[in-house]
Amino acid sequence: MQSMPDDEKWVLNVNSAGMSIEFDIKCNTPVPLGLGYMSRQDPPNYPKAQVVVNQDSNKSVVIDPRINRETGSKARVTAFYHVGTAHPGHNVIQNTPLPPQIDPFRVLGIQICGVCTEFGHLGIGPVNYAGHDKLGTMARPTT
Repeated sequence: MQSMPDDEKWVLNVNSAGMSIEFDIKCNTPVPLGLGYMSRQDPPNYPKAQVVVNQDSNKSVVIDPRINRETGSKARVTAFYHVGTAHPGHNVIQNTPLPPQIDPFRVLGIQICGVCTEFGHLGIGPVNYAGHDKLGTMARPTT
């Protein structure tokens, strides 16, 4: 974990070797799972990252930190992406940055939403669905 310069924000920097985040779910039903990360459109220093939940590589997703709702923005923006489903018991999120990598992929947290089980997704946050484009158009997840 690292503090960002001149700030009170903390992030998990994911180096080129990748990292795992492990956690336990105590409820008895699977719930949608989101990964929070730093995004920035210009300059695009943050690398894309492949994310696999519970070693299910058939449902891996690639997060592109250049995509967020702040079209043309040079600001760093917090974004969440629906990366899969957390199941009751032990869960593992594997993050692997993809080249090129100027800055590390920066994880801010995870989002677990029990009430979202009814909808099957995490709502209409910054980047929750596959197919999200820079204009904010959303498409339902295919997984």
